[in-house]
Amino acid sequence: MCIAVFIWQSHPIYPFLLLLNRDEYHNRPTKPLAWWEGGEIVGGRDGLAGGTWLACTRGGRVAFLTNVREVKKQPLAKSRGDLPVRFLESKKNPMEFAEELVGEADQYNGFNLIIADLCSKTMVYITNRPEEDNLSITEVSAGVHVLSNARLDSPWPKCMRQNMIYGGEDRILWNHKSFTFKDAWESCSVSTPEVPWYDLVWNGGRPRWSVHGALILHNAVLTNDNLQRRGISLVSQCCFCGSNVENVNHLFVTCVYTSEVWCGLAHLFHWRFQKLHSAEVFATDMGIQFRTKSCRNKVFKMMFTATAYYLMNGMEGYIMIYLEFLPF
Repeated sequence: MCIAVFIWQSHPIYPFLLLLNRDEYHNRPTKPLAWWEGGEIVGGRDGLAGGTWLACTRGGRVAFLTNVREVKKQPLAKSRGDLPVRFLESKKNPMEFAEELVGEADQYNGFNLIIADLCSKTMVYITNRPEEDNLSITEVSAGVHVLSNARLDSPWPKCMRQNMIYGGEDRILWNHKSFTFKDAWESCSVSTPEVPWYDLVWNGGRPRWSVHGALILHNAVLTNDNLQRRGISLVSQCCFCGSNVENVNHLFVTCVYTSEVWCGLAHLFHWRFQKLHSAEVFATDMGIQFRTKSCRNKVFKMMFTATAYYLMNGMEGYIMIYLEFLPF
């Protein structure tokens, strides 16, 4: 997921500092950072639609863009990557350019656009979501800001994580005499007590399975209740059993379908499945039962994380439950 962290008019030396990460499918053609034809604009470029996510001009004009996460998209919408290019090629100031977009906001899928003129010290934030607002135009205030796939400075988990890490005073992470990545990581990471299910999830086979297991137990899965909290309204319905609820605890513990999967796994390992009402409590119980380093427990941890992973894929519409051989 794309994220941008920037400091605007708040640094003692630099008027603008930007850290931006672009997430994109690996098979989408992309041109690396370079000066474009004409020598006035520098930036990366989308090799498919021709636009950009971040670029600037020799004259101090800057534009960067993130997409708004949404379920439904217009298949014939204009390319959002054209918006930064249009601003950089125009002669209008940021506010004038923003007002020019008012009449065409509905022609694009959801976007967040930041445009700035460093010479005039003007920065404007533009978004066309939510749709009922047509186009929202805001002059960006001085300070530290975070932009992800929701509105500017929205409290998304990855944005809040950034504030936890970088919200304090600057710290020296290493010097030229003593350098290790371990020390650097420990200096900037947030230390929390180890949870009881840590070994169950993170020593449970493939890294992909473990990551998905951790997302589930941190309630960081895009279930309907989490999407609704982010302003995306959907009909709440379990994709497995059809009941009118979809949250982490139901999908991975209390759902009738999921319970049958866990019962099958319990039968294989001669373990009594206890139907709890919380995914975290369930994983904690399993972590305690299978905490020793025996071969049997190692296999169980692999089966546990793989089951959670494929259940999550099933939730997303790709039901690939691999436990067909178990005696349900």
